[in-house]
Amino acid sequence: MSVDFVAIDFETATHEYDSACEIGVSIVEDGIVAESFSRLIRPPTRNFNPHNMRLHGISWDLVKDQPDFRQVWDDLMPKLGAAAYFVAHNAGFDQKVLSACCDYCGAEVPGKCAGSP
Repeated sequence: MSVDFVAIDFETATHEYDSACEIGVSIVEDGIVAESFSRLIRPPTRNFNPHNMRLHGISWDLVKDQPDFRQVWDDLMPKLGAAAYFVAHNAGFDQKVLSACCDYCGAEVPGKCAGSP
């Protein structure tokens, strides 16, 4: 099977794009959703905006013992790296989160995600 595309969705702790606290992923292979999962992420600070918490229900207590973005991203890249494309419902937002988180931790942004939304 070949990976057609990967759909990603981020939740953030604050309005800062580098504050990802969860990533949701669906991997589509040969036109079929082969795998869907989410991972909690410990953001760089313990600050959580009350508005964001009301939207996604994620708090510092849920993520304080979770891996940071770099650890999660390094774990996911072997699965996601074969994708021809990354897609997202709110692509402008999710692309900015991915770029900011990669910049913050020194990870390379996949070429298929780099650039303007």
